[in-house]
Amino acid sequence: WRFYHRVGALPVLYVRFADQTQGWSEWYGSVPRAQRRAIHFVHNPNNNLALANQNLVEHLFADLQECHDAQALRQYVSYRLVTALAKDRALQAHAALGRVVGPALQFQFELRVIPPYGIASSDTTVLTSPVLPA
Repeated sequence: WRFYHRVGALPVLYVRFADQTQGWSEWYGSVPRAQRRAIHFVHNPNNNLALANQNLVEHLFADLQECHDAQALRQYVSYRLVTALAKDRALQAHAALGRVVGPALQFQFELRVIPPYGIASSDTTVLTSPVLPA
């Protein structure tokens, strides 16, 4: 058992969306920084949710390394949970721009790996989902 024995690559979820009036948006994705306040020592639901979401992404990345068949990967629970997370993030980003969610809204997600002490780019993409309806 090893606990933080070395610095490794970090998988990050990137999301984009499209609707009928606008084309595809830019890719949205980052590892959110934790907000620290004194009350968070007692009650910290937002950071706990962010950690749980990142854990889902890391679990999908681990499943991806074991399963090399994209069709089989779509049946994994981790893939389905990350799809739901990506849909939620796409809807939040869409609403943040002040747009109304219509029936033609679509989204897509990518899993990118940030190398140690590096940055994520389109070259570091390890998984791209098909276009999905929101």
